[in-house]
Amino acid sequence: MQTEAKEWPPVLAQLLGEEAATYRELRGSSLTLRKAIVASNLVAVRTEVEAHQALLSQLRAQQQAALRVCREGGLLAPEEPYRLSRLRQAVPDRDHAPVGVALENAVAAARDAARELAHNRQLIARLSAWASREIRLLLEPLTNATRYGAAQDGETRSPGAALVDRRG
Repeated sequence: MQTEAKEWPPVLAQLLGEEAATYRELRGSSLTLRKAIVASNLVAVRTEVEAHQALLSQLRAQQQAALRVCREGGLLAPEEPYRLSRLRQAVPDRDHAPVGVALENAVAAARDAARELAHNRQLIARLSAWASREIRLLLEPLTNATRYGAAQDGETRSPGAALVDRRG
């Protein structure tokens, strides 16, 4: 995408609008994925993960295109990475109002998507820890806390727990 120095504002505004839309789709995908995880619907989880990965690829492509436009427009240095927060500092609001509005929409959508992605990571970490504890408890050998039969030797004890729950 070749842009002239004068052409970058509308092109960048369009790319930021597309990026904001992708972030909104990612947020929706995260919510759907979380519902599928909670419902233990493995088919829906697999489908949503594939859709999520496609959205992330689409987002990366949009960011690369926006990075090229920003570098051609002189907003970012050649070695500087593409970040919305950095772009927010580089775009003069009074000169390029449509870009500023599109940028604020993209930042808000990115923030919302990041929040939902963080919730999903926390849910998956908790489920993973829970499953790990449950599997460990199931795989521990059962201990016989009381002696039965000939091994009892006349001792009277109160029976202890056969399986120790270490969940705390």
